[in-house]
Amino acid sequence: MSKKRDVYQYVFIFIHSDLQRKISISIRKLRVFKLKFGGF
Repeated sequence: MSKKRDVYQYVFIFIHSDLQRKISISIRKLRVFKLKFGGF
């Protein structure tokens, strides 16, 4: 039973870190976009 919970925890952490990476990448892209088109 505890092994199953460990697996779930690992999967959750993996998905969470992947989400954070994607969010940070998209934020960086937004910043570059703003810099390129700073006129508006």
